[in-house]
Amino acid sequence: MQAEFPEFSLDLQPSERNRKKFKLEHLREAQEKSWAALREIIPEIQVGMTGREAEKKADEILKLLGSLKNWHRPIVRVGENTLKKFSEASNADIRLKPDDLYFIDLGPLWEIEGVMYEGDVGDTFVLGSNPAHVEIAEAARKVFASVSEIWKQESLSGKALYLRASAEAEKLGYVLNQDVDGHRVGDFPHQIFFKGGLNELDFKPSAGIWILEIQIRHPELSYGAFIEDMLG
Repeated sequence: MQAEFPEFSLDLQPSERNRKKFKLEHLREAQEKSWAALREIIPEIQVGMTGREAEKKADEILKLLGSLKNWHRPIVRVGENTLKKFSEASNADIRLKPDDLYFIDLGPLWEIEGVMYEGDVGDTFVLGSNPAHVEIAEAARKVFASVSEIWKQESLSGKALYLRASAEAEKLGYVLNQDVDGHRVGDFPHQIFFKGGLNELDFKPSAGIWILEIQIRHPELSYGAFIEDMLG
C-alpha cells in the first residue's frame, strides 16, 4: 500500500499522512468550493420535498458545478430525521413543511491540478419563524465556534474536544449526539491512512485535515441541528 500511495510527510501522525501530490491549500480550496455549492443548493430545497428528493437535487447541482463524484453522497435530513446520524436511514415519508427545519451534509470531490480532493460541509436551515428552530440551529453553530476556539487555544486531543463539545451543548440546553464524530479529509481516499473518527484521537488534531462535526438535539422534542466544517 505504501508503495502505491507514498506518504506526504513522515513527520506527521500516521493518521494524518497524505500522498506526495497532496497540497493543503488545494484541500482548503475544495472546502471553499463545497460551501459555495451548498449555497447554490439551499434555494432549491422546497416545501413538500422528502429528504431523498432534496438529496437528488443536491447531487444534480454538484454535478453541474463540476463535482462529478462524491466521497459520500449528499445527505438532507428533514424534521424528525434531523435526529438521525449519518449511517441511519431517514424516514422516507417525512416531507419538508412550511414551518420546519432541515440540514444538508455534502461530501463532494473536486479535481484540482489532477488530484481529487474531498470537501465536507454541513449546516442547518429554518423555514418559517419558529423561534425554537432558529434557536437550535444557532446553538449548533455556537457549539461549533466554541469548540473550534478551544482547539485553537488548548492542546487537547480529539477525545477531549468532544467532551468539551458535550459540555458546551449542555450549557445551551441541548444534548450532543456523541455518535456523530468528526473525521479526516484529504486527497481521495483519505481512508487509506485513517478510517476512524476525530473523537478517537489521543493527540491534538492538525489544522486543515480534520472535519469537526456537531450534532445536537432538543432534550424533549423530536428535532435536532447539525453543522460541520474544517478545523483551522
